[in-house]
Amino acid sequence: MSPREAQPSARLREAIERWRSDEARARVARWASLPDAPSPSEVAAVHGRLRGAEARELCAELVAAGALSAEEGGACAAHLARAVAEQALASSHEALRSHVTERVPVAGDALPLREVVAQLVVESGARRRETLAASLVAAAARLLPRLRDARAEADAEGARVLAGLPQRPDAGPAPDVLRDEARALLEGTDDAAAELVAAALRVGGVEPSPGGLRWHDLVAALRARVLDGHVAPASRFRRIGASLAPLGFARELGAHVRVAGTHGGLDVRARLAVVAAPRDVRLAVSPLECGLVSELAAVDATGRALALALGSVGLPPALARPLDASVSRAFGALFAQLHADAVFVRRVVGLSGREAESYARAAALLSLLSARLDAAVLLARGEPPASRLEAAAALLRRALGGAYVPEPPAALLALTPGAAAARFRGRRGGLALHAALREHADADWFRNPRSSEMLRSMAVRGGALSIEAALAELGGSPRSAVTRLGELCGG
Repeated sequence: MSPREAQPSARLREAIERWRSDEARARVARWASLPDAPSPSEVAAVHGRLRGAEARELCAELVAAGALSAEEGGACAAHLARAVAEQALASSHEALRSHVTERVPVAGDALPLREVVAQLVVESGARRRETLAASLVAAAARLLPRLRDARAEADAEGARVLAGLPQRPDAGPAPDVLRDEARALLEGTDDAAAELVAAALRVGGVEPSPGGLRWHDLVAALRARVLDGHVAPASRFRRIGASLAPLGFARELGAHVRVAGTHGGLDVRARLAVVAAPRDVRLAVSPLECGLVSELAAVDATGRALALALGSVGLPPALARPLDASVSRAFGALFAQLHADAVFVRRVVGLSGREAESYARAAALLSLLSARLDAAVLLARGEPPASRLEAAAALLRRALGGAYVPEPPAALLALTPGAAAARFRGRRGGLALHAALREHADADWFRNPRSSEMLRSMAVRGGALSIEAALAELGGSPRSAVTRLGELCGG
């Protein structure tokens, strides 16, 4: 490669790394509630050239000249597309953050939206749950038009950037193939979902609302307060680290992954920020505490962070910070579903007898519903615009074992996330990965050093490897995810 070719490629790599690092540092600063933390739009303004046609043209020229491999060029193009899409989403994201703290009417009172969600999570009274849920539905209806339009603009702008540029190596199957897989996952687990949801309601002593099961009734059942003593938030990440110790990942977790604070959203999931790939990955936990749900969300985030921290230091920025991140997402789903294994719960979590069985059954239901929700969101995103709202509500009701979800919150959940395909691929990839590891390292693969070697081999390649390719190397297939879910549900 000539110096003339090398200089522009180095500039492009450096520009992507600076942008993503600044973005991550700003996110960490917001988690810490620092008063001078820049907003996403302020970060985007500093790196505005990445959104311009010049950057896209340079990327295409470098690939054509051989200065960037098609693999790296596709990954760079994906980052440029994200920069453009995030510009379209910037104002709506900031509006969403402001709405989180706005006060909404609740039975003659006015509470911050975040507090309404927090109360709903712990509320045991059916009438109060109904009141809180109605306030959330009204708030979602006010937010929906702006966020829906911003999402459509972001999708269109991102697709325009990617047109004519190489595909990123972690892009995965074609959209129609993924949708077929999502339909198969729902069809293959419909009966199990209905049965397990009904059982969870009985165990939790939750009576459905008049007129049928509602989403907020299911939230109360999934809360599983009886298990709270085993999933205390104060020691959560210490427990998670100890549970992964047999795989030999303690050094990477201790040195390269840190909990950096609490994100301010309404999502129970933890969030990630890669400050310096791959040796500085930060986590932020949710402000909502939901017992076992929060525990498994933290396990999932730790698995994702670990996979990113195991990446090779020699990877170019676009591959060290994969956007689809299907392998790291699969790590998260892989480790979370371990908690649905009564053997793991006894040996690693330390419970015994009925407690271990109750813990594993509750975790199995959460793994099942998470996979079904990801499938439903993917399918809703693929619906024509005119029918998306109705389809989202119907798909989420199906995914939740018959629990009714009104259109405004269903649409917010199903239509605004930009990573629907990546999340589904990671979820079903993690389920299939469990089956593949068991085939190679037996049922207690989580105690076998061979599993560690296989997982490291996957993670070290960062965004240069998709979960589908990783499974093929192990002789597995994403389609085994449905079979694995059947096992989790006792089938």
